[in-house]
Parts: sequence; C-alpha cells; structure tokens
Amino acid sequence: MKYGICHEHFADRPFRAAIELFAELGYDGVELTPWELDVSPHSATDREIESVRETVESAGLEIIGVPRVFSAVDTDYHIGHPKREIRERTVEYLRDVVAFCGRLGGNRVLYGSPVQRNVPNSIDYDTVYEQTLRSFRDDDLLTELEEADVVLCMEPISPPYSNFITTAREAVEFVEEVDHPNVGVALDGFHLAREDRPPAECI
Repeated sequence: MKYGICHEHFADRPFRAAIELFAELGYDGVELTPWELDVSPHSATDREIESVRETVESAGLEIIGVPRVFSAVDTDYHIGHPKREIRERTVEYLRDVVAFCGRLGGNRVLYGSPVQRNVPNSIDYDTVYEQTLRSFRDDDLLTELEEADVVLCMEPISPPYSNFITTAREAVEFVEEVDHPNVGVALDGFHLAREDRPPAECI
C-alpha cells in the first residue's frame, strides 16, 4: 500500500515547502495539477520539467501523475460536446497533459473534470456518451498514451457534482467499450462513499 496526496490542496505554499511537508507526513507520492505549478503542459521546457522532478525526488517522493485535466473555469473545453471543434480542442489539450505527465515521470492522468464532461441541458445523455467514447478512442490520443506510458483514467463523479458517469459500474462499462490498455478507471474515495453499495462491493 502506498499513500499519495494532491499538491493542489497545498498550492498556497511554496512548491518545495509543500513537497517537503508531504515527505515529513509520510506520503510516498504526489499528484501534480498543472495550473498550480506555473508550468504549462503546452510549453514546459526540459529545464522546468527537471526542476519539478528534482524537487519531488530529492524529498524521496514519486510523481504519481495528474489528478485533474481541467479547472472549473476552463469552459472552452468539453470531451463529449456535439460540436467537433470543441471536442478536438479538448482532446488536443488532453494529449498535451498526457505528454506532460509522462515527461514528469508520472503514469496516471485522471479525467474527473465534471464541467468538461457533464451533459448540458440542451443535449441528451446518449449523444454526449457517444462523443466522449469517440474522443477517448482518438488515434492520436491513444498513441500519445502509449508513447508516454500513461494510463488515462475515467473517474466516476457522484451527483450533484456530475450527471455523466457517476458510478464505478458506469466507469468500468465505459472503459470496457474504449477497450485499450492505456485507458482505465480511478475511484475517488469521496464519490465511492456516496454510491448505493458499500465501497468494497463497488471495488
């Protein structure tokens, strides 16, 4: 059993100070949220990547991956939107995040991001589902995942936080439809505890 923590919760501290605190508290790894690092997935230099890695590794921790692809204010993106240009923009950014994660040495990217996946009022669930499935099957995205050795994880988000893939069962069914070894499921304890079955049964 290893324990990790998301850096985002301590982003008000200097990065090195937060990492050193995690090590003191006994954590084994850390998840890194791109927009809290002042390092862009689009344009991070080798020097910036190396600096982040050095800070984490010198504290004896490992980088797990990226826990959130989008922030709540990134409203220009949506993984299952009927408009092709919006989906393509979203997948392109997702590819950047996957590559960024791989360069950091992480191996997991979690797709929680309810704002960028929820079913809008004007669109039916099946349409969003099929378009999301198409996005996850994008050839360039799957190639990026393979080359970066990263697993993209669909994370079920419970109501009222999301109305799309809200249970572990739904996440598993979606991932089985994608049918690729670099696409998996991540279970968040908070949302798992809100299901109508005990967490152990869900797992």
